Amino acid sequence: MLNALRLSFGTFTGIRVKAPVLVNRDLMGKALTLSFLPALLVSGGAWSAGYLAFRSTQSSLVAAVIVVGVEIMLTAGLHIDGLLDSADGMAAFSKSGRERALEIMKVGNSGPSAFATGFITLFLQVAALSMAIANGLSVNWIICGLMARLVVVLSCRVGAKPARPDGLGNPFIGSIGLLSLIGSVASYLVIIFILGVGQQYSRIVVAVLVSLIYGEVLKRVAEKRFGGLTGDFLGSFLEKTRTISLLILILSV
Repeated sequence: MLNALRLSFGTFTGIRVKAPVLVNRDLMGKALTLSFLPALLVSGGAWSAGYLAFRSTQSSLVAAVIVVGVEIMLTAGLHIDGLLDSADGMAAFSKSGRERALEIMKVGNSGPSAFATGFITLFLQVAALSMAIANGLSVNWIICGLMARLVVVLSCRVGAKPARPDGLGNPFIGSIGLLSLIGSVASYLVIIFILGVGQQYSRIVVAVLVSLIYGEVLKRVAEKRFGGLTGDFLGSFLEKTRTISLLILILSV
């Protein structure tokens, strides 16, 4: 369990932890099962920074920018990097095909598609979160962070395949079995609904369902075009799902 926790925090956050003693595929699956813990720590830490900023400035916009910025800092930009790289990869696919697109994603030099996608995504996150903060619903940032991480866990279930043999995300892709997956989904949903106490549960249910369906569509599109997944795609799924779930939850404001 300790090794799985180390791997989970060391992979999904920018926090330095002691390396696991032994790393194998079984440990990768366990790390994914426990990934709700680093998700809580990172999104909770970002929320705390935003809370202090809001109390100090009374500006929901300033607080929202700080929350998004701290989240990126605590994850060392891992997910945003995936969002940008996959945007360039998808753009290159239509012009140059699969191999060239994978090469561009691996190099990671951001092009116009990456900048446009990153700007729009972050702008929507800040705008939606600002509305949530102004209406006393800032906890939605943590809720949506958990929904987004759950999509990544589901995308890494047994049967998922990597798009290239040397991808950094390969050890996790296809590593979580059915029983572990069921336990992980249950853990995520329990925490999400506990955090959502006082809100319209129907809205949270809709946000969860839309997020899971949207994540599955993104997964299948990536698999169809590239023959599998990469770590960049997983980061992209997370940021896109976080954004759409935030937008759904502010509809109740």
